[in-house]
Amino acid sequence: MAHPSSPAAEPSRLAISTAWLIPVFVVPSATWRVGHVVAGPGGWGAVADGNWYLLLVSALSLGLSALSIGLLSVWGTVAPTWVPRIGGTALNPRWVFRAAFAGGLGPCLLTAYVIYVRIATPSYRFTPTIGHGGPATVSQMPGMDIMRWYLPLIFWGPLLIVLAIDYRRRSNSAVTTAMLMGEPAR
Repeated sequence: MAHPSSPAAEPSRLAISTAWLIPVFVVPSATWRVGHVVAGPGGWGAVADGNWYLLLVSALSLGLSALSIGLLSVWGTVAPTWVPRIGGTALNPRWVFRAAFAGGLGPCLLTAYVIYVRIATPSYRFTPTIGHGGPATVSQMPGMDIMRWYLPLIFWGPLLIVLAIDYRRRSNSAVTTAMLMGEPAR
């Protein structure tokens, strides 16, 4: 019998496709950032010059996007055993849903902000403050030669919200099943 905190219903085909597409949409921007460090001016020496953050952002974005797959599997219901204090315990489905929904809302808000800045303020001056020796004013926003690597990211937020809603549907059906079976709710 399924654990009361685990989703009773199987994930829909849409949820499975969504969970696997999210990391795929993150790969182009991560590839561009790593390529910029490796093939850019200075090669791997650019990491020592302050471009280490590009590698960090790439690793973090790929890692966070891969967590979407956890909403389909045991990761979304039971904490991994290697996590201190809570390893192996059932996760509260409400908190998992809230974290996933907030994780989807963040990229949506960031995308809306970037679109606003791009459209509403065409004379906006971009001032990077990390790497390349400190602040330097750039005359314009990055063009399509760079933005094409980042455009797939606009799907990350909405797809994660769809996945979170599917997780909530499945976890609610698990609680209902547990109640019908006479098991205590967790």
